[in-house]
Amino acid sequence: MGLARSAVLAALLLAALAGCKPKVVGWTPDGAPNAPPPPKCDGCTPVAPANVPHLKAGYWQSSSTSSTGATSSRPWCTHGASIGPRMGPEGLGQGCTFSGVQQSPAGAYVYDVICLGNGATSDGHTSYRGDFISHYTIDSIQTDTQAGEAPHVTTGHTESHYLGDCPAGTRAED
Repeated sequence: MGLARSAVLAALLLAALAGCKPKVVGWTPDGAPNAPPPPKCDGCTPVAPANVPHLKAGYWQSSSTSSTGATSSRPWCTHGASIGPRMGPEGLGQGCTFSGVQQSPAGAYVYDVICLGNGATSDGHTSYRGDFISHYTIDSIQTDTQAGEAPHVTTGHTESHYLGDCPAGTRAED
């Protein structure tokens, strides 16, 4: 599983507390690309895919907590993947759209992922902050709505710190 996709899954597609809410663009449920609409995030600036920050290649330690009470901590290796979800319908899944990465006035990199299907909606907003060389954090919030039920909101926080080179024989996750 790629680093970016695992970050999204680890954060449960949770949305960021960065104060920005980009408009959804990306792919339609049948995989056709959409044209990006103008940003809906006050003061946020769209970030071209080539300018999205990359993590420093190497061995990282990530510790996550969730409002559900779930916690996890693990080391992992990366070749230097960019932050955010994998691009395209293969990375996000059928029925999901991606807002594109934007930078908030406070310097956070934010994006939305919305998935629709089988009478359910999953709306996540994620914020990455840090230097991406020695550390970074992910703050997220996800709202899941099932037809006929009250929305379920989950928040999450992940702290990641660079440890050094990947141990010999360790496979990178991106």
